[in-house]
Amino acid sequence: MKLHDNSRFEGVFVVPRAIANLLKSHRLIDVSGSVVGLPDLQEDCPGRLPQQACQQISPHTPTAKFRRHRQVQKLPLVFRHRAGNQEARDALAADRHPEVILRVLGNIPPGSLRTGCLDSRNFVQIAWLAAADSCHIGLIMHVLLPLFLFLAQPFWEAKPPERWSSQEISLLRSNSPWAQVMGPEPGVLVYFATARPIEEAEGELRLRTKNALREPDPDYLTYLSENRDQHFVLAIPYDKVNVLEKAEELRKMEEESVMMIGRKTYKIIGHFPPTPSDPVLRLVFSREVQPSDKKVVFRLYVPGVDFPEREAEFQVKELLYHGKLEM
Repeated sequence: MKLHDNSRFEGVFVVPRAIANLLKSHRLIDVSGSVVGLPDLQEDCPGRLPQQACQQISPHTPTAKFRRHRQVQKLPLVFRHRAGNQEARDALAADRHPEVILRVLGNIPPGSLRTGCLDSRNFVQIAWLAAADSCHIGLIMHVLLPLFLFLAQPFWEAKPPERWSSQEISLLRSNSPWAQVMGPEPGVLVYFATARPIEEAEGELRLRTKNALREPDPDYLTYLSENRDQHFVLAIPYDKVNVLEKAEELRKMEEESVMMIGRKTYKIIGHFPPTPSDPVLRLVFSREVQPSDKKVVFRLYVPGVDFPEREAEFQVKELLYHGKLEM
């Protein structure tokens, strides 16, 4: 191998070169400060060897391969045999570069000058050296991960109520962790009227559009202010005001409407009937659900509808709002 006058190396590299006065070759060490390029390398043979003999020495020398930042990853040498005597070792020791000495004496082909002598069985060394190449990936993920988490959050967690769109408010009140439609058809909507996200959604509707949503009955609001910590309210939009005047229907609703947590069953404590100005049936239950519970099931009797026996199931872990259980 021969180097042009303008050749440069980054770090230390081994260049085999035959010395005319000796029948054996020395592996010498050249130190420089730039990058080796393919145009800078060409085959060369000692003057005492014919051209044909030089070609027979390395007829299939593979080409060099570039890696990141134009570093030479694999640059095979023409002479692959070990140094034949102590003089070759002395030439290497002159620059005292231990990695290069190990490569030449151990007949290890030089790798990337930056990564050093990689031992394929030394996984700790490989991981440490690979970290330099992938550190930018870690930096990018450090910046993007909070964005991914932000985008993965539902809108009620990612934005304050005043930034919820009308469609989002409608979705929150009809199809969310706090609201669902009980089958079969015709579906019956049920939602947690005392859950904070539901109350904030209703508050936004009242602020944005006049008469879009009327205030609940004053007696109901007074009851909530005194019992919110002990009770919660499950609400059903209900325009059949006269149905609940039937004693038999009212009795079935009070006896058959229950809340189930695991194997425990709790009956409703009471209810607030719908009114013409506030057509919502509100069922009052005791706050027995804990964040550690898996689910809560409501089996309800809804008077005046087809198939009055309905069931709604809520996953407790999904009822968290800003880290707090809301029902």
